Amino acid sequence: MKILYSTALDGICIRRCFGLDGDVLLPEEIDGRPVTELGPYVFSGGMDRAGILKQVKEPLELWTGEEDDSGTGEAICDERVTRLCLPSGLRTVGAYAFYGCRFLEELEFPRSVSDWGAGVFTGCTGMKRLRVRPGQGGRSCLKEVLFELRQTLEVEFADLGARVVIPEFYEESVENTPARIIMRQMHGCGHMYRYCFEEDRFSFREYDRLFAYLKAEENTLLAVKAAFFRLYCPWNLEEKAKEEYISYLKDNPEETAQAVLDQEEPGMLRWLLAQPFFCRELWEKLLSGAERRGKRDTTALLMEAFHLRFASEQPNQSLSRSGRFRL
Repeated sequence: MKILYSTALDGICIRRCFGLDGDVLLPEEIDGRPVTELGPYVFSGGMDRAGILKQVKEPLELWTGEEDDSGTGEAICDERVTRLCLPSGLRTVGAYAFYGCRFLEELEFPRSVSDWGAGVFTGCTGMKRLRVRPGQGGRSCLKEVLFELRQTLEVEFADLGARVVIPEFYEESVENTPARIIMRQMHGCGHMYRYCFEEDRFSFREYDRLFAYLKAEENTLLAVKAAFFRLYCPWNLEEKAKEEYISYLKDNPEETAQAVLDQEEPGMLRWLLAQPFFCRELWEKLLSGAERRGKRDTTALLMEAFHLRFASEQPNQSLSRSGRFRL
């Protein structure tokens, strides 16, 4: 990857990236100076139309991480961007930096970014995951980011080892003709989850308190996923909330199995198999789902778990080669 950059007051401002890979890991430093800014439209195809580079007063220079003769390559922008990892010293993200990156699914950033420009996430409809890292001092910017992205998101707190699901929400304007006014209606409980903060610190206690709303307003699979993440990464998880989450997983084995298999993380499955609440019904749902998806490694792991966990419970039962019970 090659980077077009200019000097900023306290570091380096990245203006454009070039390369073949849409999975972009930006460097912490360029020429010995920290990367502190991303310029406007840096990953957007609208940069040329807006004439951004012509407005830059500082000299532009080209940096490459590896010496080669491959040229600069194409600009990494718009649909080419799939994942971004921003440097720890970043302070400013310019206006419309990710405009039109509709295939951008994952963004990793330091919590201390203090300035997000206007329209940064416009068109980022494919965003699914946020990974928040500790920053170099300052307040957390997560709340600001969550309000810019209204879709359902997985959020990972790298320093806490915690993961949560933030549901979507959207607003609808409804005309009240007799009163000649426009009324605004909110759909989804995601707006409440975006207020789970004590100042700039995410409140896991408040997050757990909202689970009743999630169960009532969202689909079962999403609620199961939220419960599973909190149990799997139980940062600041109180006993009452833990019991509620476990009860919900036990009541919905079909969705629990689907959520675990969808994640495709072997560590999650191994953790689940070792839990006291893991039951035979859930094992059957997992096995059935793994077979439908052709997951041989997962099927083998589940068969091993059966012999360790359930084989001695009913000795008159055995398993056929397909994994089904046979009397």
